[in-house]
Amino acid sequence: MGYLIPRNEQDGSFTREAVAHSLRLVVVEEGGKIYRDKAKEMRGVFGDRDRQNHYVDTLVSCLKKHRRIKNEGRAPSESNEIDAVVVGARG
Repeated sequence: MGYLIPRNEQDGSFTREAVAHSLRLVVVEEGGKIYRDKAKEMRGVFGDRDRQNHYVDTLVSCLKKHRRIKNEGRAPSESNEIDAVVVGARG
């Protein structure tokens, strides 16, 4: 969900006027109501910490289940790099 600020086709730059116009449209004008409504709708998804933690836990479980073990003779360790990354991500 987002609004693209018009850019210069040659170098990808944009002007301060284009930024100001885009912000005014999305935040204030009636034409931006669709963006504001969508943002309110998405707040329930992205603002729900429990839901996001569940998504991360499900992803980690899937990665653990389908990972390839380098040394086939060793059992996978419960304390692995994936756990370290998740703990670091949650801070």
